[in-house]
Amino acid sequence: MAGILKIRNMNLTRTKIKSRVKFLFEGSASALHRAGLNPNSVSALSLLSSLASAASYLYFREPYFLPPALLLLLGGFFDGVDGAMAEKYGQKTRFGALLDSTFDRISELAVLSAVIVANLCDLRWGLLAMATSMMVSYTRARAEGVGLDMMGRGIAERPERTIILALATALNSVWSEALPLGVVIIGILSTVTFIQRMSYARSSLR
Repeated sequence: MAGILKIRNMNLTRTKIKSRVKFLFEGSASALHRAGLNPNSVSALSLLSSLASAASYLYFREPYFLPPALLLLLGGFFDGVDGAMAEKYGQKTRFGALLDSTFDRISELAVLSAVIVANLCDLRWGLLAMATSMMVSYTRARAEGVGLDMMGRGIAERPERTIILALATALNSVWSEALPLGVVIIGILSTVTFIQRMSYARSSLR
């Protein structure tokens, strides 16, 4: 019973945080819309920021881990704004959804690949984090393709993974084990999220 209450409280906290962040995204969406941008162009900005972050992991070394962390957060920020803009201004399209999802996968693969190639984490944990992150996204896509709503299912969706990696990267300037630990956490939480989504799909599609 205590465990169930803890999970409910955790979900409530996440819902409150997401509602506040959504307000920020909507305000930024309005500003970018007035500047002449559309959801697809904001998705492109998200991708470019993430690719710049990936490049930074390859070329920046201690104690200069702030640039890749900030660029990673910027990419995540634009990723939240594009959806808010599409919803607010009635610019949702099937191609836009496909483009956004594709850019998200490229971004995540590029960043984690850069962390691995730069030897900033254990190879095995890096590959696990990469594989399970992709599987979390894949299970959502396949489940929604058969009519399930996977929004909010699992403890480590892409925004959570982005924040964990960005914080771990920033902290790596003062503690050299922060980034490797962040990759381990992403690998574990992504595995749990994958299992949660598969369990939910199994019980819903019987």
